[in-house]
Amino acid sequence: MKVNERLKKYIEHIGIKQRFIAEKTGFSENMVSQTLNGRRCISAEELEIYCNALNITPNDIYRFNGN
Repeated sequence: MKVNERLKKYIEHIGIKQRFIAEKTGFSENMVSQTLNGRRCISAEELEIYCNALNITPNDIYRFNGN
């Protein structure tokens, strides 16, 4: 599973809206949507920003199995 897929599943699992993620990261809602849906690549720097907004580490995303 790609990192954007894992991130999307994690966000869905904890029940957070993409609008909230956009507000916390400073990214536009469109950019968040494109990233989570695999229409744009996510850089390591962006992943760090997402993780900081969610108060998790990148390892938490890589370990998340979608359940």
